[in-house]
Amino acid sequence: MAVLALVLFFQSLWLVSADARQVIGPAIGNAVPNRFRRWSANVCYPDVGCFNNAAPFNNAYDEVPSKPEDIGTKFHLYTRSNSDFPQQLTYNDGGNSLRVSFFNKDLPVKFIIHGFTESIDAPWLKRMSDAFLKKEPMNVILTGWKEGAKEPYYPKAAANTRLVGRQIGLLVNLMVSMMGSTYDKVHLTGHSLGAHISGYAGAYLDGKIGRITGLDPAGPFFESYPTVVRLDKSDAKFVDIIHSNGVSITSGGAGLSIVSGHVDFYPNGGEFQPGCGDPVQSTLGELFSGDFEGAGNAVACSHNRAFDLFTASIGNNRAFTSYSCSDWDSFSVGDCFDCSRGRCSQMGYYADQYKATGKMYLQTLDESPFYGFQYLVKLTVADDSQGLVKIRVVGENGVSDVLELSEQTDTLKTGDPLQQIFITQRKLGNIKDVQVFYDKQDRLLWGFVAGGSDALTIKSAVVTAGESKQKWRFNQVQVPDDTWVSTVTKKTISDFNTDGGIVIG
Repeated sequence: MAVLALVLFFQSLWLVSADARQVIGPAIGNAVPNRFRRWSANVCYPDVGCFNNAAPFNNAYDEVPSKPEDIGTKFHLYTRSNSDFPQQLTYNDGGNSLRVSFFNKDLPVKFIIHGFTESIDAPWLKRMSDAFLKKEPMNVILTGWKEGAKEPYYPKAAANTRLVGRQIGLLVNLMVSMMGSTYDKVHLTGHSLGAHISGYAGAYLDGKIGRITGLDPAGPFFESYPTVVRLDKSDAKFVDIIHSNGVSITSGGAGLSIVSGHVDFYPNGGEFQPGCGDPVQSTLGELFSGDFEGAGNAVACSHNRAFDLFTASIGNNRAFTSYSCSDWDSFSVGDCFDCSRGRCSQMGYYADQYKATGKMYLQTLDESPFYGFQYLVKLTVADDSQGLVKIRVVGENGVSDVLELSEQTDTLKTGDPLQQIFITQRKLGNIKDVQVFYDKQDRLLWGFVAGGSDALTIKSAVVTAGESKQKWRFNQVQVPDDTWVSTVTKKTISDFNTDGGIVIG
């Protein structure tokens, strides 16, 4: 996957230098140099049928899918009867491989599909399979298309997704027609290009399958194209998407940003994930130092996070509470921290148990298992000033990180709230205190920048627990410049204070 990111990064930079700046839009056909363009083509293969590159399927430099034998698709079945030693299934044998396998028509069917440069041996596929089988008995099918997904030519891999999707569709049809399973039992989970493979399989089956989960669907050559070219909500009865790296590849992204499913989750805003750093800056620095593997990892980190988040969710049905909201900025300041009237969901495995649709936002932690406890803190200012405000929340079970609610140059207005969502690894329990720090803006430019007052009065501080909606309120306190003050004792502090708060809900 590190190779994927590095290849895409360089290919995108090359395209930009060739004046092909619409990397992910329909205009790319006009931007690609003539030596990379193809004439219209139509290919037909035994069992899987025909494919052409007529618009809108000219999205991948006019490439058409390779021959099935050149792609080399594999299907490995795991069940609780063979959780470590897979059985190979075939889509074009009339169901013979299914009949002699441990496939159980009465159990759910889970496909896991990798993306560009990977193979069926990628460790994350087996980790997800193990998590599924630990949850309950299932038919888990790892789908590998290594030869069709290999670097360096991403456009050919993008075109090959159409054929692999067709093969999955044919295998699912055998499960139903020959084994007596049902389309409702089928759940396809695909990462990156594997997400679009899932979409093609679902479209081939007329959207009859139960569910598709897209794990950061690939963006390049799909982002601005019609839904028939990419995964969308018509491809299954329920389609959920996790966007973990939805920015252009030239900005360090590889994923799709647009709403594509019945419900779309944007953890941490859906662009870059905590713990992954600045992908462009990291990549350039590592390239200049000769660390090519590290450069690829820097770009891939956020893109890969989607499958880690989904795997972590399988064993915890309350892991990733998510909130309906129009955008990340509105969510991060607490404007959408409300689960009433069905406006919340759970990102990941349990998303289909909730009625919420559209865009959903949440915070996660920077390391496995990634889930934590989300809170909202809200301070109301009682007088005008200018300066930096920081807080830390003290609970009976621990203390939050220090949170900046304003910057040094921010103007603070009477009655205006300072609020922010934050996440903790441990549940804080009963909130005992909110400790506030204030650092005034100095007077500058002969008074043109007035500066802040010598002390800031906080009218109230309220902490809300996201999952339980329990609230704690702390009353007015005055905070001198360059000082931490407890809202409970009203005293200056130099260390964490654990005196009690007042539970109001």
